[in-house]
Amino acid sequence: MSPPPTKRPPKPAGLSTAPSKHVSSSPRPPTTIAPTAVIADKALLIGIHPIIIAENVVVHPHAKLISTYGSLTIGPGCIIAERAVVGPTSGMRATILEANVTVESGAVVEAAIVDEGTIVETAAVLGAGAVVGSYCRISASCGVIPDEVLPDFTVVFGAGQRRIDRTMERYESIREMRGKGQLQQVELLRRLIPSNARKWAS
Repeated sequence: MSPPPTKRPPKPAGLSTAPSKHVSSSPRPPTTIAPTAVIADKALLIGIHPIIIAENVVVHPHAKLISTYGSLTIGPGCIIAERAVVGPTSGMRATILEANVTVESGAVVEAAIVDEGTIVETAAVLGAGAVVGSYCRISASCGVIPDEVLPDFTVVFGAGQRRIDRTMERYESIREMRGKGQLQQVELLRRLIPSNARKWAS
């Protein structure tokens, strides 16, 4: 005689019996990352277009590199700070950061080109399609409007004010010092931020 069927325990309230489905995360972009780049484990790279990261780049934790709408190229010696967001927006084909660009905490860069040695300070915004010249400085919480072309050595400050940094413009030695200082900063950050670039290997 077969034993009586066992009763299943009642299902706890609020739990579904449907099979769980994996919720896909944001798409992982095709990436090219130089061996000397430092990509923090908690940095985020998302999109469908290529992201190219050159040598001696540092990407802090919680920084976001986005290639949803176009490719993103980060040139050698760039530093992308925590909570910064860099990448082209809708309707754009690419964002390019040239060598030794610094994007500070909470800044947003949607510009087409940011040229060598430029500093984008905390919470500043570079609008979509803007072209920012070399050795510019965008002061904290200031902005560059979409499609604006900013000449080399421009300082953006206050309520949309602009001036040219004549000292930086005239003296190549100061620009060279800026580059050396950037490399020293990269080397310091290399010791402080564990890199997990392999996480994003294509």
